[in-house]
Amino acid sequence: MIDRRHTLLVGLAMCFPGVVYASDVIHIPLRFTEVGKPLIDVMINREGPYSFLIDTGASSSGVRDELAQTLKLPVIRKLNTNGLGGQVLPLTLYSAHEIVYGTNLRQANVALTGFPNFGVRDGRMGILPAGFLTTLPSQLDYEAKELRLYRGAWHDLHDFTPVKSYLSAENPGESQKIYLTVVIDGVPLKVLLDTGSSDELLLFPRVVKSKGLWDRFAVYRDLKRRGVTGATTATRLVTMPNFAIGDIKLDSLPVMLMDPAGHDGDFNVDGILGTRFLSQYTLAVNGSKGIALKANSHFVAPVVGD
Repeated sequence: MIDRRHTLLVGLAMCFPGVVYASDVIHIPLRFTEVGKPLIDVMINREGPYSFLIDTGASSSGVRDELAQTLKLPVIRKLNTNGLGGQVLPLTLYSAHEIVYGTNLRQANVALTGFPNFGVRDGRMGILPAGFLTTLPSQLDYEAKELRLYRGAWHDLHDFTPVKSYLSAENPGESQKIYLTVVIDGVPLKVLLDTGSSDELLLFPRVVKSKGLWDRFAVYRDLKRRGVTGATTATRLVTMPNFAIGDIKLDSLPVMLMDPAGHDGDFNVDGILGTRFLSQYTLAVNGSKGIALKANSHFVAPVVGD
């Protein structure tokens, strides 16, 4: 997950002029990384397709500097971003004349934040922000391998479980992100829903320290986590009991704890709910109504490990 707190322009504002809709329900095919991060194909200025990650932890669209330079995208300005652990990364903001998402969603005049060495492991060339799911009612369906966007009638959610949640933008004009409340081992936590994170649940240093979590549970593995600048932060993988999100309850959940001596960065939440958890559900997002979840055939009892 890479946050763009200081980016001035969001990457996708699908209800604004400049976006062309093919139908009232838009079906966009998805692919997934090994840990379940959702990828879609995009065309930039009629070049591509290129693999982009849907990253609901991001405020704006991003592109690898290498690709932006190859496509000769105009530079809008330079900026800085703060990432995991308080790391600072200088970035470039580019402009694309046209982007086509999947085969049937087109947008003109899109701002893209450039990142060095981004997504090398799985070949992705950019990211799409939280607004890709939150601007219109949507369903992220890991089982059907598609994203559904709804313009008119809202989809049927009779077999979904509502989750206490809300949508909010960090700054005016940015994508609305998804925030929700989870409870684990009796501790209520405000977390960010982040499809760009490979964790099930990641907890930041402040809450790890204040709740005394670092040495409270049996340690499965101590690890080093690499941030957007390449700097590393100590982390610890443990199993925490009694996880609840709305009426969804699990006996335990693998949790990644960040070093309590570390820095939370710009995040105003206790942690991140990531793809290893989300990929076991279909996620429905609907503005002021928040989100709802439905277990899919990938759901399994949580196991700590790879």
